[in-house]
Amino acid sequence: MNKYFFIFVIVSAFLYFSFTNNNEPGKKTDDQHKVDSLNNLALDYFENNNLKSTILILQKSSVLAKTTNYKSGEAESYNILGKVLYTRDLLDSALLFFKKSITLKKELGDEIGIAFSSANIGAIFDIKGDYYKALENYFLCQRILKKHKKYSELGRIYNNIGLAYHNLNKHKDASNYLYQALGYLKDPKDSAFIAHCYNNIGMVLFKLSDYPASLKNYQKSLGIKRRLNDKKGMGSTINNIAGIYLKTNQPDSALVYLKMARTLIDNMDEVILRSECNNLTALSYFKLGDISKALFYAKESY
Repeated sequence: MNKYFFIFVIVSAFLYFSFTNNNEPGKKTDDQHKVDSLNNLALDYFENNNLKSTILILQKSSVLAKTTNYKSGEAESYNILGKVLYTRDLLDSALLFFKKSITLKKELGDEIGIAFSSANIGAIFDIKGDYYKALENYFLCQRILKKHKKYSELGRIYNNIGLAYHNLNKHKDASNYLYQALGYLKDPKDSAFIAHCYNNIGMVLFKLSDYPASLKNYQKSLGIKRRLNDKKGMGSTINNIAGIYLKTNQPDSALVYLKMARTLIDNMDEVILRSECNNLTALSYFKLGDISKALFYAKESY
């Protein structure tokens, strides 16, 4: 129903799995502190979409970490660089640096680092469409996180597992893992991700033709997104709700929600969401027998 939003959720989980962790014994040297500072600065630039400065700083931090044999710092430099390459759609290059990062973390015996890097590697395979390889990495991450009782992170990785099963058309398995994800997401700071999770459950239940349960989960997602003023997320979920009403032959109700979605989407630079809204509107008018309006919105959907 909304593939774009599905991908957005994957990316959210992917970006979450970044951290700085030092498993090397002894007091840090000045150079090691400098590596950490450079990596933190690179993350700041990355989060502000200054990719050129991010890459320049990472070049410095990775070289300094390597020359001083500071493996934790080197691993984190590679991890951040993998994220940068991912945002540029250079998935194979991103995968290469995530693998370099996880190799160093294995040498250090850094289990949490291994878990997070595995999650990032899994997300790459997920986007590339190799869902079994993605699951292999997600389950490695899941086992480690469960061992260390990292519950919030477990919620995120269960979400990704559920979505991978969804893409394999194993929708019952998908719903099982997505419900488990909700069970681990209890912290108020997880509210945005809880909303994503309800949306994903709604999507999977739609595929299982359980439309009342699907609608219930979409409504829960929408409620949280309204509270957080997540207008993009609201537009996406409202489109999904309209899709249920359309599927259950209630085009008038679908149009009520699509009008709400259009009010939000028309003020955003969201081509895919707008196209989806117009397409659903065209289908609704077609079901109502208003061919003129159906053709108008069908043209607007391109």
